[in-house]
Amino acid sequence: MISLSGLLICLFLVYFALTAYMLLKPCVSFVSQDGKGKKLRFSTAPLTSGFIVSRIFWGVIGTTIIVFCLSLLLPLFWMLYTSFKTNNEYTISKFSLPKTWYSENYSIVLSKLYVQHAGKIYRLPAMLFNSIVYAGVSPFVSVFWVTLVAYVMARYPFKGNAFIYHLGIIIMMFPIVGNTASDMIFKQKIGLYDNMYLSILVPPATAFSGMYFLMLYGAFKGVPKAYSEAAKIDGANDYVVMFKVIIPLVLPTCATLYVLGFVAAWNAYESFLIWYPSTPNLGYGMWYFQHYAKTQGSSAVRTPTILAGFVICMIPSIALYLSSQKLITGKFTVGGLKG
Repeated sequence: MISLSGLLICLFLVYFALTAYMLLKPCVSFVSQDGKGKKLRFSTAPLTSGFIVSRIFWGVIGTTIIVFCLSLLLPLFWMLYTSFKTNNEYTISKFSLPKTWYSENYSIVLSKLYVQHAGKIYRLPAMLFNSIVYAGVSPFVSVFWVTLVAYVMARYPFKGNAFIYHLGIIIMMFPIVGNTASDMIFKQKIGLYDNMYLSILVPPATAFSGMYFLMLYGAFKGVPKAYSEAAKIDGANDYVVMFKVIIPLVLPTCATLYVLGFVAAWNAYESFLIWYPSTPNLGYGMWYFQHYAKTQGSSAVRTPTILAGFVICMIPSIALYLSSQKLITGKFTVGGLKG
């Protein structure tokens, strides 16, 4: 059976053979002869040092990109085919392809995936519902409020604008882990602790800071003010200009931030472990599932079974990215100026 290391060696050998061929091949041109066809002519010009250096440089760049892409894809590929292994087969060889595709691991995950908290057991349907609500609504609310703040900061100069902007930059420099204890006490006092549905509807306190704000602030700054002026000449008020003229121009940026927020919220088991223990999501369930396997030593729950659970959890994130890829990478062509 072909191992993963053998497959990698074959791929690198093929790549380096192609690189050597591109480096040493002679120049080829096609010339016409009396309109009766074409013949192949090889150039006898010697290879120059500049040509060799250029080929080596781009070969190194291409190799770096391929290695980086493989470092991202190979762990996913390994996780996928390892989830179809038996425990004995995984123990014997961790990187070889499975001899027989064992799908029972997924059945074990679906039957044993649960979270027990305060004497109550939460099964897969409840955790899936919490994941969909939190990952679907929370990034939308965050992107919505940050979009409004970034729009005002970028399009309307006012006293204190520069101060708020620089304050947001300073806040990004300080770690937020140190205020976890005080934040928990504060949320307990105002009723936000262990209340997922209310917490996701509350606007973020630092809507003027963070990566979302900087990306949207730069996007709004890049939109010419002539669009706003032309819309106001046609009778549009500030709300029409914002929601129907300017925001559609930065919609790909908003969609990108939403997808990134969805993936982060979908995998945020630590948020539910600390802040919302009574409404566990799938990420929390997988943490509990893996913790149970290590502490209890269950013979049915081993690494292939845990990886099968990870495969199930990552399906929605991949599906959302693939479905929104055109929106994220596309460009909107909007004309709003009179010539």
